[in-house]
Amino acid sequence: MRRRLSRSGDSPLRRWRRLILALLGGLLAVQALTLGLFAISTWRSNETQSQEFVDQAVSAASIAAADQIQKLVVDFEAAVNLSAQLADEGVIPGDIDRKTERYLLRQLATHPGISGAYLGMGNGQFLMASRDTTKPGFVYRVKRIQTVGKRTVTQQWLTANMQVGLTEEVANDTYDPRERPWYQAATTSAGLIWTDPYIFFTSRQPGLTVATETSDLRGVKRVIGMDFGIENLGEFARQIRVGPSGSTLIMAGDGSVIAAPGLDDRITEDSDGKPVLPHLDAFPAPIPALAAPMKEAKVGAVQSISEVGSGSGRTAVAVTKVPVGTGVWSVALYGPANEFASDATQTGRRGLVKIILL
Repeated sequence: MRRRLSRSGDSPLRRWRRLILALLGGLLAVQALTLGLFAISTWRSNETQSQEFVDQAVSAASIAAADQIQKLVVDFEAAVNLSAQLADEGVIPGDIDRKTERYLLRQLATHPGISGAYLGMGNGQFLMASRDTTKPGFVYRVKRIQTVGKRTVTQQWLTANMQVGLTEEVANDTYDPRERPWYQAATTSAGLIWTDPYIFFTSRQPGLTVATETSDLRGVKRVIGMDFGIENLGEFARQIRVGPSGSTLIMAGDGSVIAAPGLDDRITEDSDGKPVLPHLDAFPAPIPALAAPMKEAKVGAVQSISEVGSGSGRTAVAVTKVPVGTGVWSVALYGPANEFASDATQTGRRGLVKIILL
């Protein structure tokens, strides 16, 4: 007699087979769910690590840039303060004489960052030692304005070992130190004054002036000033990179850019033929868009990474601000948002690929 089938028409073997398949399906579903949850957890962990990597890299680069600027500030102020102190104490005459001239020349020889050192007096007399290679074979130039008796203006070019090789008298020179912004600011302010960065006429490189008033000499005001080149900030900025194609930009308090990719090509001239530093809008994208995050940044704190632009053109930017003199300079690190943490992102992607293969 044939064995009766259940009402569903299933044999015990079929029921066991379905049970086993169901268990296997459940096991596979649990495994898939586990791997899926692990993948999500790994992706989130990678995102966190990637952001931490970016924050650490940007923070380190920002600190390095701020430290470099602060080092410049300390060096500039120390050089001017020392010269003023020596003049106050009579160690150097601080007059339009040969001894003061030699002292200023030694400052140039021992301090590569100094482009020019000078003394301006309240009677219009002036003494300046500067770097000048416009005449072959010479390294320095000394300009001297005497106003005692007949006004005379002379220039001398000197060799690297400070031997005078050429002297000429300038007939139509109208330069008066008392009319210069650095002199006026120094005589109306207490302590050191800083000018905004500008382009030196001879070298066409960015620089600035630091000056201070020293004690009067026989009732005549005296101001000691020094021009400092900051072109080395450009080289420093090119060395700081976050991600494969990130860049660094340094902007002075007046909005002029003093270090950035392609800066030299964007130095223009005003109506008087004077070279001037560019502003953000003179550069190609994405640099003009950095204006907003640079404005919002606070002094002494690295701003959290923000983004400008949209789509594939999104740019990540972090800004720190550094006090310089009475102003503030801004340092911006920027680059394509998808490249800022490329190393960490690549590591995370490799981990996800392994999970997918598993």
